[in-house]
Amino acid sequence: MSIFDEGRHPRGQAGKFTAKAKAKAGAGVSLDADATTGLAPPGIAPGALLESIYRDERDWDVETVALRDGWGDRDWEEYEDTRQRLDLEDARAAPRQLGGVTTQVMTSDEDGAVLVQIDTDNLPADGRVRIHLNDGPPVFDGSPERDNPPSNRPLSPGDLESQAVILGLMQRERRIRWSPDGGETEQSGTIRIGTHDQEGERRAFEDIRDSYLRVSTDIGVETTIPFTEVADLYASGLLTECG
Repeated sequence: MSIFDEGRHPRGQAGKFTAKAKAKAGAGVSLDADATTGLAPPGIAPGALLESIYRDERDWDVETVALRDGWGDRDWEEYEDTRQRLDLEDARAAPRQLGGVTTQVMTSDEDGAVLVQIDTDNLPADGRVRIHLNDGPPVFDGSPERDNPPSNRPLSPGDLESQAVILGLMQRERRIRWSPDGGETEQSGTIRIGTHDQEGERRAFEDIRDSYLRVSTDIGVETTIPFTEVADLYASGLLTECG
């Protein structure tokens, strides 16, 4: 659900008289000097004019500028193209809410990089967030209040032991039995050798904690599970080797 309020942005009102202005300009209507004071610089490009209205919140009347500068069809075409582009950028940047999480996409003022802002202030205490970049493994999967991204999480001796066991099971393609829901249900299958991406394609990773393990389940379905999740299941007693 978008919480973007168009009424708070001057672009929602920019150029609301453009159709009328175009007709006047086509009829050769001219304006006296008093009517053009306090406007954008003479000869400003339509796209630059609209950028200033949108970005700098300039209170410039588009109709008056168009009449003063004698805009033609190409000027209006540039104006409309710029308007559509800026409206699309605004729609994409509008904050969106889902399940207590608010996301927003914007551009960095420092270097022009695309920024993805994720706020979890309203996420329930037991809420979980999983973030993917393209088709790679999660860059974050867990509770924002408790967990770090897999490859950034400090390793305890217990973590090392669990991960070493899982690595051994993977290298020997052993059968495992695990419960993905805290013991309510149980699944079984064979861990396949090598590290994979989420789609099950074989892939090398700089940090094995960012990888997935591919499991051929006993019901004939191929599935992938994050390496760290498999290790955590083992540590909590919810995953064991089986014959």
